[in-house]
Amino acid sequence: MATLKQRLHKKNSSGEYDTVHLETSADLVLVSNGEATVASKLDELSERLINTPVYTPPHSPGEIITWENYEWLVVHIGSRFMVMITNDILSTTTFGSSTEYKTSKVAELALSFETALSTEAKSHLMPVTVEGVESLVFVPTLGQCGLEPMLKGSIGFDWFTSNDRRLAKYNGTYKEWWTSTPHQITDYTVSPTVTELRPTYIESDRGGSGGYSICRPSQYHYGFRPCVAYKF
Repeated sequence: MATLKQRLHKKNSSGEYDTVHLETSADLVLVSNGEATVASKLDELSERLINTPVYTPPHSPGEIITWENYEWLVVHIGSRFMVMITNDILSTTTFGSSTEYKTSKVAELALSFETALSTEAKSHLMPVTVEGVESLVFVPTLGQCGLEPMLKGSIGFDWFTSNDRRLAKYNGTYKEWWTSTPHQITDYTVSPTVTELRPTYIESDRGGSGGYSICRPSQYHYGFRPCVAYKF
């Protein structure tokens, strides 16, 4: 259907022409199909918005739930998903032979944990990328633990706002646990000095009480705490 558009002008006292602006009302203007007015459609939309229930997540940060025979601590609530980390440290390991997460022993443990999950359990998880590795089970970054000064694009999880909230136990005793983030450090104990990347870990209450520190990748056996992003 063709549409004719015209502009109305009115001659003023100086002999020039002013544009005539017409006013109307939403209850007079029809929508494109001509079956209803704009006013009625706006009322209909408003009614829908008023009657739409506000979504409330089923869990909240700090809550401990049982899933797949493990106790999990809810650490973050996103849009229709939550991030959980095992409440306790599951095992200990060195970081590996290098500082890269993708070739580390902790990444291998995360993959083994993921492989052991049932197909039904995996269907509830969403993939997460940390340090260039996309997986359903991951080791959180230093930034996600709320400690990295430069978050490198990662989001600090809701729960990790203080050192005591990062503490975890292994066999009933507080123990350090690995993150997936390498950190640059200058080693002044050798000559000449060396600047290199080294893996980071969350300290136990014997150290910085939930802060973080740095060590050589094969130097110590620290804890493995897997993380998952569970879809609502």
